[in-house]
Amino acid sequence: METGWDDAIPFAQAFIAAAPDRMIWGTDWPHTGWRKQRMMNDAEVVELLYRYVDNDCDLLRRILVGNPARLHGFED
Repeated sequence: METGWDDAIPFAQAFIAAAPDRMIWGTDWPHTGWRKQRMMNDAEVVELLYRYVDNDCDLLRRILVGNPARLHGFED
């Protein structure tokens, strides 16, 4: 699915490849500063994350759960 943000994919993949143990996920929701014509669809943004990790569920879990917990000292 093309979202209009496909040009970001190679950059995100390069960051993830360079430091997969330090990558975490975040957004600017609720997009209070958005001034473009079409508000981004949050589902498209999440879909991009899946494309960044090439649907690798282990890497996705690391980015969404493991890395933030370790890097920010969250308790299990």
